[in-house]
Amino acid sequence: GTRASGPLDFQRLRMRHILRSMSRLGFVDMRIHCISALAGLVVQAVAGASFPDLSLLQWNPHWQCTVWDVNNCTAQAGNALANMLQVEDVDFANLIEYADPSSILPENWTSIRRAPVCGKDSLDLIYNSARWTPAQDVPPVNGCMEVSPPDRPFIIQEFVAEAASWWVIVIAAHFPHPANRLDTSMGEMRALRDALRIFLGSTSTRRVLLIADTNEYSLISNEKIMEYLYGQGDSTIGTALRATCCFDIGFQEGATFDRIIANFGRSMETEVLFDPLPVWAMEVRGGERGDFHKGIRAALRSSARSSLRARRSGTGNHPTER
Repeated sequence: GTRASGPLDFQRLRMRHILRSMSRLGFVDMRIHCISALAGLVVQAVAGASFPDLSLLQWNPHWQCTVWDVNNCTAQAGNALANMLQVEDVDFANLIEYADPSSILPENWTSIRRAPVCGKDSLDLIYNSARWTPAQDVPPVNGCMEVSPPDRPFIIQEFVAEAASWWVIVIAAHFPHPANRLDTSMGEMRALRDALRIFLGSTSTRRVLLIADTNEYSLISNEKIMEYLYGQGDSTIGTALRATCCFDIGFQEGATFDRIIANFGRSMETEVLFDPLPVWAMEVRGGERGDFHKGIRAALRSSARSSLRARRSGTGNHPTER
């Protein structure tokens, strides 16, 4: 099996022990023992297939926030980021076109930074290091979605939960604008698609989570994006298509650029951040408006009942149950 089905090595070892012990039992006792053990294994296997709920964040404050910094946007955005990570107990976040956030990240959050390799563009894949660790057996893939000239960075990184029970592939990306927003061929995603398919060949993990400024309008569905990148879109769940771009165009209807998309889970809840827009985000210089995006916060539900509230009031760690 693959890591997507949950690790069952412990259960296999236990079954081997049960089978060896059968020869020492009488026929009736053996039957009872076997049925009881198999029932227990089924229950535990189902529990092992579960995956924790995730708190996720996608945000592109855009370069004007830190370069123009008209309304103290850099500091205000940094404070907002640190607050969101802690209050929402975020597992993974994608932060685009912001100054290096390493100095403002709260304890237990770490950034994997992609800058300035793809032109002037920057990207930070932020993760909760109290719960998640970058997988050591599969090297990450970093690239540019536009090759000539290089622009639009992406990161593909596999993570494992500290209990070593859950694996997930996280993609943080800043997509190019499509050549035709009404009839895109998805060709602007080709470099990321090819990199992901190579990456999938080096791991058995099949849970894929995309956190991105996709620059795609509402005519392009989450399912279509996941199908193009992963090859299958029928099990896709994603954030609601909300207009998050941009301050300069008045967050026009259909500009549903910022998205969080997964090929696993039961449901995903969506919250639009900075709505209404705070004054500090309204960057204007020389009559030109900045391109500030509203953020997207998502709660990806994998279990029948949410565990996020319990986690926030507890130790901050995922339960260790497999």
